[in-house]
Amino acid sequence: MDIILTGLAYITGPAVEYVDGAIVIRGGWIGNGLTSSGTGITLGNAIFLHDNADEATLYHEFQHIKQYRYWWGPAFLPAYVVDYVAQTIKYGWGTNAAYCHIWFEEEEYKAEEQKFPPPPGETYSEAYDCTY
Repeated sequence: MDIILTGLAYITGPAVEYVDGAIVIRGGWIGNGLTSSGTGITLGNAIFLHDNADEATLYHEFQHIKQYRYWWGPAFLPAYVVDYVAQTIKYGWGTNAAYCHIWFEEEEYKAEEQKFPPPPGETYSEAYDCTY
């Protein structure tokens, strides 16, 4: 999947880099089309970033690559989806709470908070409207 999207990315003109064994695609039709402003998504060993995503977002997505490689491999996406469905049942459809309580995301925000401290008096969980 990531190879197909990377091929399309080259055609549509975003910045494509190979960083630490991962393909990073920033902007263009693919990067901006798969993400909303300032965000990213990881599929396998490919990270797709909106063209205005910051370094904290890139770091967050690299943590998903780490989970994919070292913990879950091909089971990562099904495990993520199952947990998302479980959290959606618990917190409701379309809520940030469902997303924020996915185990993988909780782990990423904890790691991100260590490397990129949030503004004084705030946590990432508050900044992203998450409560743990």
